Amino acid sequence: MRAFRIPFFVLILLVVLSLANTVAMTRHCDQWSQTLDAAQKAVADERWSEADRLLKDLQKSWASRSVWLRVVLSHNTVDEAEQLMDRARLMVSLQEVTHARDTMAELNGVLERISGGEQLSLSNIL
Repeated sequence: MRAFRIPFFVLILLVVLSLANTVAMTRHCDQWSQTLDAAQKAVADERWSEADRLLKDLQKSWASRSVWLRVVLSHNTVDEAEQLMDRARLMVSLQEVTHARDTMAELNGVLERISGGEQLSLSNIL
């Protein structure tokens, strides 16, 4: 029975860390999605400086967690989100309503995919 104590505690620790990661990722993705939604509304109303400020805030928040994101997510996913953020800011700076909206919608899809992919489920465990 003693031989199982350490592996059991390691397993419990891994489950707790997985749950903490899921909660943190969901919270951050929700925050980023809210910021992105506000930026989309600003673009729709052609409030370009506000949209740019919101996207800049989104990029700063994302960058402050970039090391953690690269540990828990696929590098391709992180790169895709960063490229979409850059493209969205470019489209806002060019005041391209359609392209900005399309790019932000695509970025929102990536954020939803990230959030959903980090949920604790049997398919994610296996």
